[in-house]
Amino acid sequence: MVNLVASPWIPAVTLLILACAARLTSQSWLAPGAFAALVWSAFVWASMLVTDYIIYASAIWIIVLFVLVLQLGAFIGERVAGGGFSSIVPADTEASSVGTPNGVVLRICGACTIVALAGSLYFVFWSFQRFDLPASPISFLGLGHLWSVQRYEYGELEPWVVRLTTMWVYPATLLGGMAFATSENRKTRLWTLFPFIPAFLVGAVVAARAGMLISLICWLSGYYSVKHWQNNGKHQLFRRRFVLIFGVLGLVAFALFVLVDLIRQSEGGQISDITLDAQRLLKYSFGSLAAFSSWFHEYKPGSPAFGAFTFGGIFDQLGLQHREIGLYTGMVTLPGGEETNIYTALRGLLQDFTLSGAVVLVFFLSVVSGILLGRRSSRGTWTSILFGAWYYAFILGSPLTSVFTYNGVVLAWFVAAIVLRSHFKLAGGHAPKKFGQSSAAIQPT
Repeated sequence: MVNLVASPWIPAVTLLILACAARLTSQSWLAPGAFAALVWSAFVWASMLVTDYIIYASAIWIIVLFVLVLQLGAFIGERVAGGGFSSIVPADTEASSVGTPNGVVLRICGACTIVALAGSLYFVFWSFQRFDLPASPISFLGLGHLWSVQRYEYGELEPWVVRLTTMWVYPATLLGGMAFATSENRKTRLWTLFPFIPAFLVGAVVAARAGMLISLICWLSGYYSVKHWQNNGKHQLFRRRFVLIFGVLGLVAFALFVLVDLIRQSEGGQISDITLDAQRLLKYSFGSLAAFSSWFHEYKPGSPAFGAFTFGGIFDQLGLQHREIGLYTGMVTLPGGEETNIYTALRGLLQDFTLSGAVVLVFFLSVVSGILLGRRSSRGTWTSILFGAWYYAFILGSPLTSVFTYNGVVLAWFVAAIVLRSHFKLAGGHAPKKFGQSSAAIQPT
């Protein structure tokens, strides 16, 4: 009986049941409660199936607690909102000569991509000079290892001009995902993927995968938020077409992820030294659950940090608390010798607000999410799209860390707020149900 209670599979099964129940109730995986349960169920089950790490049941129960609180809050928020999405454009919405949101988003996305690409190319050639290397593909492969040593052993960071330009890749990917959701031709959709080029260049130079992963999260969150808004909260996530597209993107992202890992291992950029340890890479990729489990097993509540970990970049810029590289200096050694300081976003929430405070905060935000994202919401304004993107981004990144510890991600939502608010304001406070169409394209029936 003791072994059964202590088994992490019991809360894992409970989490899966919560996911299925939320999906049946909401009729969409993009509903707030269903989406959170889906992401965490997939991550927990994958982590437990593909690794042999010790995972304590208490850590999984904490995940179940947060998901349950989130689902309860979202359910209440939907009931508070009442009504339902309007299936037609309000009669007082007039035709506007302003460019469609899709066109505006694409232009700003392109501008941000150009800035980020210029910064990433400058960083590449500046790094050649920094390490006295000739400009060549072989030298490019060697930069990852050299920068990894400088970054983690000596604390050296890229120049400020590089950081101030490459951070625009996050607004570019967020807007790119929104534009992809509204685009109707392949050429336009292809343009929305260009922001991943500077993300890869920077990731390859510094041998870090976080930038590429967070760029993908921003892109997906923009896509999901618009699709959810377009379809009155009833968008079906696992459509065959999107599964195919997502599968291709996933394979490309995985290939880039592996390439950066290989570059990081290479001594001096020697290709002959590069070897692929698939088992190590797989276990490292799913090590954050075990790291959180080990940390929470020894967890003793302390003084709350009030957001210093969840929004580490902002606190660092304001001089309130220094953000360490990787957020945490303490490393956990996992079975097999792998070390990680990635503990999921839950550690940050617990340290920032304590367990009771984090539960209250998550409940409050989930009520807001239910009001703004629930399919019974009576108004689909730009705030619904913006908050939806924020919600999806946080949930998608939560198995690893809070994506909003990065200032570039905060910048992305600031830029998106300006773009969306400006268009909706010019369009008379409303936008048509089909986000990419002008308001003259749809008439009340």
